[in-house]
Amino acid sequence: MKRLALFALAALCAAIMVLSVASCSKKQPQKATGPVYYEDKVIAKVNELTSQGYALLDKKDLKGALSKFEEAGKLIPNGMIQEYNTAAAYARAGKTEDAFTWMDRLAFNGMDEPERLLADTNFASIRGDIRFGKNVDRARNNYTTGTAALAKGLPEYTGPADTFATMDGLQNWMKDEEFKLYKVEEFWTQSQWLSAQATLLGRFLADEKRIKAGDKTFDAGLERVRAVFRLGSVYQPGWYTVSDLVLHESNAYEQTSPPPSAAALAEARYLGAAALSLKYPENDARRVATFSLVDTLIAKIPAGTDYYAAGRALKVVDDAKLPDADETVTGPELRNLLKEFPGNALVYRVVSTRLGADAVHLLWPIQLDVSDIDGKKVSLDQYRGKALLIDFWATWCSPCRHALPSIVAAYKKYNPQGFEVVSISLDYLEKMTAAAYRDSTKAFDMTWRHVYDGKAWDAEIVKRFFVAGIPAPFLVGRDGSLVAWGDDCLGPKLTGNIEKALAAK
Repeated sequence: MKRLALFALAALCAAIMVLSVASCSKKQPQKATGPVYYEDKVIAKVNELTSQGYALLDKKDLKGALSKFEEAGKLIPNGMIQEYNTAAAYARAGKTEDAFTWMDRLAFNGMDEPERLLADTNFASIRGDIRFGKNVDRARNNYTTGTAALAKGLPEYTGPADTFATMDGLQNWMKDEEFKLYKVEEFWTQSQWLSAQATLLGRFLADEKRIKAGDKTFDAGLERVRAVFRLGSVYQPGWYTVSDLVLHESNAYEQTSPPPSAAALAEARYLGAAALSLKYPENDARRVATFSLVDTLIAKIPAGTDYYAAGRALKVVDDAKLPDADETVTGPELRNLLKEFPGNALVYRVVSTRLGADAVHLLWPIQLDVSDIDGKKVSLDQYRGKALLIDFWATWCSPCRHALPSIVAAYKKYNPQGFEVVSISLDYLEKMTAAAYRDSTKAFDMTWRHVYDGKAWDAEIVKRFFVAGIPAPFLVGRDGSLVAWGDDCLGPKLTGNIEKALAAK
């Protein structure tokens, strides 16, 4: 886990009664009072002290590390950096009781990032203790409590009118305010930070509505739905709160008067359905019931509108994500969808972001039909009877470069047995000439075939394989089957799957 000066916080009133019985120490700590914007010099000093503290911890100097964490905590008195880092330090040192004393302080003050606790290797020694699980649950409850108000809709800005005369002025102001929030994100709880973002967005939308009052093409209600959908990322913990917010705003827009146009309603319903579809992670049993509600929303999107195809794609993707999904059904469903809406950008976005490499698995075989950097045709037929790794990568991609040593080693070991590699580059021609690309592959000892047309993400082959992120490797067996993909083709897993691919006959 990245070592940060973590979290600053104020607990919410509703959480006080729940958590006030927690035993933190002989003297109960005082609740933090609220989020604070800190000066750059303070932030820099806190990060410096935190780094020094962990460096001392690496040297087994627990006392010195705790001193640094305490000093950093005094600079951010409303925060929890001392509590978090001290708990982590005690856990690493094997001082379990002390670790839980400080973890209780974290929960009491409103720490609301359960995923961070679960991912932080500093807590590995206490992760099996039942008290650790309880603290994770308390963090999850803190987030739910802290963001509950957002499910009722985006905050309405009721302050005095701002003086922005143009959208350029408003957007520049918004960028400045977002940057201020970005700088303090690591010192606030996630619920505080998300709430601040929502309040800022509410103010922006109020000003935008005033500035565009005479623009008949501007739909303030629809823009509100779009804006809240962009408020968070589905890859961030706590997306379910944003999901509820989007659904609320979508439903509210549908009730506006005069009624929105069919096209506008279709978009709002699709955004509500997409948000609801993404509400829970894949291992959450609630997804099944949620997908049924999504189907109801999708059914309201009329044919002929821009979002009809995207809604259909969302339905197919959700079917493929069900626990009892039957690939013999979902595969043909996906193939028929792509035939019905060829080249549809929204369909591609839904499938690539939600299914990604799993779409390739459902649609396999997918033909290469490209030319390599030397202008020679590349096809799956050329590799019949061999194991083939199709690797989407780029020289600018750090994880791709990190994965290369394993691929190079595997190629040298298994190439004599029939293992081949084709690398497909997502580099940009304006930044990487073909000659420079060749030089890079030589430097990396990538002595196999390469496909490079300089179109990066816009390359047709990239879209055909629904590549949404790189590295994106696909391993084909001797028999032409898709043996493995994604993480199963990276690092230590690669060797075992190459042997499976070579054995596939």
